[in-house]
Amino acid sequence: MTYDDAHQLFIQHHIASRVGERRNRLERGHRHAESLFLQNVWWKLFGNFHYLHPEYEVLD
Repeated sequence: MTYDDAHQLFIQHHIASRVGERRNRLERGHRHAESLFLQNVWWKLFGNFHYLHPEYEVLD
């Protein structure tokens, strides 16, 4: 599987599993910097997105 295919599946899976503001933040917040990190760091180290979550909510 290529990075582009895996990335698309990763994002779609997490969008589908979220509702409300969490979903909206993922849809509008996963941009160029996040994609670069995934492609140039995470993908090269692990070759998959297992056990990775695109955002982690911190309550203040």
